[in-house]
Amino acid sequence: MNDSPLFSPDNLSTSSYMKFEKVGDSLQGVYVARREIVNKISGTPKRQFVYTIVGDQDGQPIDVYGKGKEPQGFPGLNSVPFGTHVGIRFDEILPSKKKGFADAKVINVYTKGELKLDVLRAFQESTGVLPLPTTPLNEEIPFA
Repeated sequence: MNDSPLFSPDNLSTSSYMKFEKVGDSLQGVYVARREIVNKISGTPKRQFVYTIVGDQDGQPIDVYGKGKEPQGFPGLNSVPFGTHVGIRFDEILPSKKKGFADAKVINVYTKGELKLDVLRAFQESTGVLPLPTTPLNEEIPFA
């Protein structure tokens, strides 16, 4: 424990998230959790999935916010079990088919299906977060 006042930079809690800004931006790591939130930024509430990936580079959890149609998410992540090593990459921009609408970011999920259960267990033990099953494959994964 440190002796600094609570509201000092030493005690600032941080949150890591990945924002895909330019083509080629990517993230690699182990998919460890998914939660659903209500996104009200556009004024109209929309269901949105937030995925947690433990990054390969520093071993820290990184949140990735789903995009697209409601519920906003990445179908590729919804089809793999927790503990799977994945890559997420902003691959291209598709021009909008409707005038006045934003171009679409094509963000793809890649995996060879490699399970890293040690990373999943370490995340669960350090956070107490037990991910909800998303596929029948999760039944084979022992949760802490």
